[in-house]
Amino acid sequence: MHLPAAAGQGALDLWQITAAGGLDPSLLVVIVAAALAAVVFTWRSLDPGLGLARRLAITGMRTLVLGVALFILVQPTLRERTVREVQDRVAILVDASGSMTRGGGASRLAAEKRILAAAKADLDRLGQKHRMDWYGFAGGLAKARGADDIAEATGDAGGTDIRGALARLVAEKAEEPLAGVLLLSDGADTELTRSADGELDLSWFKSIGAPVNTVAVTGSPAGQKDLFIVEARAAPFAFSRSQTPIVVTLHSRGLADRQAEVILSEDGAVLQRREVRLVGGEGRTTFMVSPSRLGREVLTVSAPPPPEDQVPENNRAHVTFEVLRDKFRVLHLAGLPSWDQRFVRDTLKSWPRVDLVSFYILRTAYQSSTLGSAGLALIPFPTEAIFEEHLDEFDVIIFQDFEPLPYGVDKYLERVADFVRRGGAVAVVGGPRAFGPGGAGGGPLADVLPLRPYPASVPERQLSDATPFRARLTAAGRRHPVTRLVSDEEENKILWRSLARLDGAARVAGTASDALVLVDHPYMQAEDGPLPIIAVRTVGNGRSLAVATDSLWRYRFTGPMEGGPTDVLPSFWRKAIAWLTADPELERLRVHVTPSPVRAHGTARFDVEMLDEAYKPLPGATLSATVSWIDARDKERQDTFDLRLDGEGRYGREWTPKGAGPHRLTVKGPGGAEVAVRFLVEESDKELKHLAPDEPLLAAIADATGGSHSSGAIALDDLRLTGAARKEVLGRRDVPIWDHPLAILLLVGLLAGEWALRRRVGLH
Repeated sequence: MHLPAAAGQGALDLWQITAAGGLDPSLLVVIVAAALAAVVFTWRSLDPGLGLARRLAITGMRTLVLGVALFILVQPTLRERTVREVQDRVAILVDASGSMTRGGGASRLAAEKRILAAAKADLDRLGQKHRMDWYGFAGGLAKARGADDIAEATGDAGGTDIRGALARLVAEKAEEPLAGVLLLSDGADTELTRSADGELDLSWFKSIGAPVNTVAVTGSPAGQKDLFIVEARAAPFAFSRSQTPIVVTLHSRGLADRQAEVILSEDGAVLQRREVRLVGGEGRTTFMVSPSRLGREVLTVSAPPPPEDQVPENNRAHVTFEVLRDKFRVLHLAGLPSWDQRFVRDTLKSWPRVDLVSFYILRTAYQSSTLGSAGLALIPFPTEAIFEEHLDEFDVIIFQDFEPLPYGVDKYLERVADFVRRGGAVAVVGGPRAFGPGGAGGGPLADVLPLRPYPASVPERQLSDATPFRARLTAAGRRHPVTRLVSDEEENKILWRSLARLDGAARVAGTASDALVLVDHPYMQAEDGPLPIIAVRTVGNGRSLAVATDSLWRYRFTGPMEGGPTDVLPSFWRKAIAWLTADPELERLRVHVTPSPVRAHGTARFDVEMLDEAYKPLPGATLSATVSWIDARDKERQDTFDLRLDGEGRYGREWTPKGAGPHRLTVKGPGGAEVAVRFLVEESDKELKHLAPDEPLLAAIADATGGSHSSGAIALDDLRLTGAARKEVLGRRDVPIWDHPLAILLLVGLLAGEWALRRRVGLH
């Protein structure tokens, strides 16, 4: 029972009778039932001969006794509460994201202001019944003082997150009743995801508990002219030398169907171009790339904007993926059968990580054309198919005692040299046939090899020496992974001294200036020092190897016959292939950048590890690092800093991006060690790809929450709100009405009266 009484201003006093005994309701029911049973028992236990009046009097007295006892047991209390009615609130969310102000969006922002101005009087009247809370939203939600304060209140404008704004609104003042939401937006949400069939999951919006009334602000369609790249998508991983698709989707608004050019580039260099026909404002194309470099790849897709394009900033997108190695794809070309050719081929063929394509020549192109194939099982050498169609599918090309001219390969050597500069690898192995005037080691390929052959004018007898010799490991060879056949440096030196004598060597003029000689001749000289036998070189993004002897096969038997290792030759070629393909396991300098991609307003983590020549940690070393990128004005920017390795040869730091797009981290260490790692800094402005209004989304949100939807105006008559107002208790006071001596006296008196009455009628 409630008894209203006067209270202070804005508040109301309510009186309520309540039970303070704290009895469990089920227990109270049992007690009341027992009391009623006692009354019935009392009536039935009385002798009918007493007369009806006496029986009623005794039973009535028993009933009064039990009633007073229950009254005391229940402890009735008069509770006074001071309450005031809490006014519910209506939240007005106004979209101030980038899509409202770009690409024809200026008319949307103006339209939004006009809509609010036209509804000002109605909103003021609504504010008399409800508390009006104003918010601006984009990627975040911010409180505003009113309609004029929205643009400055949004805070993070890196996207449009309608669901996130509503979630913050509900969580911000969960204790205050929310009658409803009025949301003005163009619906260009950047965060909601769709299923594979294009459907949106709006189940979360139903949990808000208040209707969301949406108003679509689409502006003037005539002002929206834009060609933009919606998405450039690739799998997160790709295999080196394998075809990887990059799917590009374009859209256009306010532009007639047209032919658009799409360009795929890397570090500003154009890789491929495509022409895409836009039909119904949409087009799609697929680039197929075959990455050769392991690690993270970052490519750029761009579409030159037409003159009437109002938002050229969204005509570019980036795609990043990790390039892994499935197998080493090796092309082995031998000029003639030999022991050396056999053992190289057997070594590579028995290694599961190698996918080998091997040819050795028994007849020239002249013999193939004049003699035909009668009686022969061999086929003509597929020169054109290998070097024009499938060259980029290989990781390493090995020319062993191979003369290119007779087989038409000479005209492709420049292509092979370019293949190396772009990240491929080549090895030239053998004697005079390899490094003589007609060998693969001469001509255009000499520009990327570590050895310099003699010119054609040198007599043939001076191009080789058949004197057996024991190859000598150089200082660089003792440390290099190609010739580090065992992990311990001293044991490795002893092993090389114990290897068999070689049958002779090809004589060359010398080595390239940036080449590294790993093994040389013990007494023969070239023009610039000891005659090199095994040498390596890094050219551009690729690597090359030269072995100036055709008797390396003898190392296959040295170990077992002299009590040494059984796999000297296989170990050499496995390490050579791994080094040629820049296998990360053999790199002394290792650099990692996380996460991938890096967020524009986040931080990148740089982790560096450096090993010494013995492949042990290099503590305390000082290295230099340079981060380079292209800024929004197409100017190259750099950030350079030094780094010092800790006691374990490692270094880590956080770095804050100063721009978006492809970045390159280049780290240089002692001894010429250098590693470049690409990474992508994500574009922070997601609005560029979501400028088109989406009124159906707004209508779906309204429908899911039980709100109303309108376009271009606020229809307050249709506004749906809930009766969310509630009362807030300001204070409470309990006045017990059972805790009085009269209650006890009454109980005792009733018991005494019942006893006296029973005695008077002769009952005990």
